[in-house]
Amino acid sequence: MGPCKLPISIFLCVAMAVAAFAGDDELAKDLYGDGLPAGTIDRMGTVRFRQGTCIRQFEWCASANVLALFGADGMLRLWDDQTGKELRAIFLGQSISRWAMSPNAEYLAIIGRKDWTIEIWDVATAKRMHLIERETGVFMGLAFSPDSQILAATGRSDQDVKLIEVASGKEQKQISEALPKLDTFRGEMWFSPDGSALAIPGEPSRAREDALNIIDLRSDKIRVIPLGFDRMRRAVCSPDHKTFAVLSGNDVHVRKLDDGKELSKFEGIGALSLTYSPDGKYLAAYDLEEGACTWEIATGKQYAPDTLAGIRIRHAALSRDGSRLAFADDDTAIRVVDSKTGKDAFDFVGHTRSVWGLALSSDNRLLATMGNDGTFRLWDMRTSKQIRSIPSPRAGAYRAEQTAAFSVDGKHLAVARQYAGLSLFDVATGEEEWFITDPENKYRDPYINRVQFLNGDKLLAVAYSDGNVRFLNKKSGREVQRYPETIVDPAQRRQYWEFHRTAFSADGKLMYLLENLENVCGGAGLLRVIELATGKQRRAIQIKQIDRTYEHVKNEVSMRAREDSLLPHEAEKDAMCISPDGRYMAWTALRTIRLVDLSKGKEVRQYGAGVHWLGPTAFSPDGKTLAAGASDGTIRFWEVATGTLLGALKGHRGSINCLTYSNDGKLLVTGSEDTTVLVWEVAQVMSALRSDGADEDAIEGNSWFHRFGYFLVGSAGVAVMAWLFANQPRLRSIWKSGLLKLKSQ
Repeated sequence: MGPCKLPISIFLCVAMAVAAFAGDDELAKDLYGDGLPAGTIDRMGTVRFRQGTCIRQFEWCASANVLALFGADGMLRLWDDQTGKELRAIFLGQSISRWAMSPNAEYLAIIGRKDWTIEIWDVATAKRMHLIERETGVFMGLAFSPDSQILAATGRSDQDVKLIEVASGKEQKQISEALPKLDTFRGEMWFSPDGSALAIPGEPSRAREDALNIIDLRSDKIRVIPLGFDRMRRAVCSPDHKTFAVLSGNDVHVRKLDDGKELSKFEGIGALSLTYSPDGKYLAAYDLEEGACTWEIATGKQYAPDTLAGIRIRHAALSRDGSRLAFADDDTAIRVVDSKTGKDAFDFVGHTRSVWGLALSSDNRLLATMGNDGTFRLWDMRTSKQIRSIPSPRAGAYRAEQTAAFSVDGKHLAVARQYAGLSLFDVATGEEEWFITDPENKYRDPYINRVQFLNGDKLLAVAYSDGNVRFLNKKSGREVQRYPETIVDPAQRRQYWEFHRTAFSADGKLMYLLENLENVCGGAGLLRVIELATGKQRRAIQIKQIDRTYEHVKNEVSMRAREDSLLPHEAEKDAMCISPDGRYMAWTALRTIRLVDLSKGKEVRQYGAGVHWLGPTAFSPDGKTLAAGASDGTIRFWEVATGTLLGALKGHRGSINCLTYSNDGKLLVTGSEDTTVLVWEVAQVMSALRSDGADEDAIEGNSWFHRFGYFLVGSAGVAVMAWLFANQPRLRSIWKSGLLKLKSQ
């Protein structure tokens, strides 16, 4: 090979490496064809129409088959409404008060809660174009003109209206004192179809009825059109800017935008809000208690499917032709149904709300997941397919399936329902064999925070958050023993029910009961080690108060304007674990994991995760590694012996609520607020941690920067090897003979 051929070989090798690099994420996919995060081998559930954190606002874009959702994490996600697949994600960086998407779906305007300024974003490039500030006061209302060229904005309490050129971000016009002073103004404002006028509903001061205030943008004159009622709760404008709908009392009024003339009236509807279909032909009303119904505006025909009655709906939107309704509460998942029949438009399998509990069978073949959607689900770990989903009618609406445990032989599953007792199921048939509740639980406050089979599956230990532990006969469900023998006074339960943790040793001979002696999360604690055979206390270890109380940290987080949906007491329901050799106990308190050496009877170190809450914890089966889930969706790993942070990986979009290792230590399973469960291959995870280290920049896990760096190094190595093979025949023969020997083996 001549000298000029070396760059060509390098180019070819680099191109091959680029192709391999680009296709890396395509190698592993879930059942729906969506890529799996690095280090994972399976996903139970789906990421389609799953925001990852609490949904704050969303709408169906009129000019495209796109659903736009904004979450509590400051992320705007655009979804294909035909498949539920994510098209684009834009990190806006803050919580928003109000937003507006331009009619052509090219621009996004938001009013942020941090400083109440306006930001204009380019949706295609996901970049902020302009930042618009006010000299006094804050912005409250936003509206794009029908041609998407002008943005109108007004404040909360003043009477000025600004017209802003979207392309340049410059103020085109300001109409001072354009409005009468409004006693009720919620930020609704709309352009006329030709963009020559701006309509703002509200109740003028000292008036006894609501009005539609129309500003002529050419003459700056205003017309005030009385609407004839004074209890306007919500108003929305049709996409063609010709009509608007008002929710007043229990009635919905549809009126013309130019003169306020009433076109239709729908009576007797208790609703929270309204939404038009993008073609303006349908109108839907929805509520937190009443569910949803849809009207065909021209005929007045109402569609109110029984399947949508009584469902909590906080956000909703109609498809372009009104045939589908998308809705959600303050959840992470969107549900899309036929607006006339209520039938689900997509057959996605998995939880629809946060996953709160996990249980893995001893042979790693079955996985049980407990969700905040009132169901627990059984999965086949070999195929990632759901075996069955069992609803929980006793738990009530949106009560979590709190925790569960498989029997050692894998034939039975114990499922604890939040505030609603315990059931034992036959795994093969899914039949409930018995159900019990706590007869002394008058206040329904203490919840079951751990269940575990003991004594060769003959006993089932049930630990409550108030410190009581009941031991039940597995066959009958009858109580055979209780610790302590004296039941905690119900009058005291309210004060302490939140802050007790229970764990059991690997051999089932010891029980560890952590009692929080202060009525604050993370207060001074007393760890009792109990022999189950005799009921005697083997040891008591005093744990000192940490330097920050619950209120201290909660206020600190609020000051940072964060919206972590994972509260400390929720994150820590399973946040106590014992190492397999019984030497260490790890306990989560606030943002800190406290490691106690049980042999020495004292705390030896603490682990933190910055501003993020730490929740569930688990020791690896060999006892060398401690894993913890965090509110930012990462799993953090520490070396137990030294306390060294090995690193962190991210695969979930929402906070991690539960995690567990398989008995052989080969798998790590995590459940999240994003409704999904991920199965991690521990060997691959530890390899990634060794590569990335504990650098905070690598916390996001296999970031593009790191992977590109590895790609460059690998490409250079491949290029050098290609040049050596091309110029050294003897090296080629040695390599070839080596490959033949490997094949023969």
